[in-house]
Amino acid sequence: MTSKQFTEDKTFNNESFETFQKGASLTEKYIVFSVKKSATDELRIIPYSYDGKKKKFRFDEELRYFWKSIDRIQDAVMIDNQTVAFIGYQEGFSNIYLANLEKSSAEKITKGQAHYSDLEYSPATGLLYFSREGDRDPKYIFYDRNLFSLDLKTRLIRQLTNTSKIIEVQPRISKDGKTR
Repeated sequence: MTSKQFTEDKTFNNESFETFQKGASLTEKYIVFSVKKSATDELRIIPYSYDGKKKKFRFDEELRYFWKSIDRIQDAVMIDNQTVAFIGYQEGFSNIYLANLEKSSAEKITKGQAHYSDLEYSPATGLLYFSREGDRDPKYIFYDRNLFSLDLKTRLIRQLTNTSKIIEVQPRISKDGKTR
């Protein structure tokens, strides 16, 4: 028998089954996730370290960011100490954003009304990987979805898969930067 865990955010008196279902990104120094805060989501980052001798984790103060124009945040990934990429929803459409944590600013780096999901980052390649909705096949009720990469330096988007009638989601990247 499986049990569902009920989460409560006492800071905002917000109780929700979906609060942490978006998942968290874990690097060697940070835990990155989003939670619902009233009408918008809030990005949270917890810096941490691990003492191998004592076999204990040390968690620093939680950092919190939100942008009034972004309704929902998902798939947040840490790029470096001051930059986070995430999928943000605005007026029902999703795009990829880069957040400068030092300035508390967020820049939309994709445009349009496509639906983005499953954002991953590879430090080995410096690329973001994601799934994006394509055209809807009139014979089927779903949209084609393919995998893409985005070069953070050039902002060039490259399509990695091109499969019709197949939904490509959840790219996984190995430490050496190869998709698997």
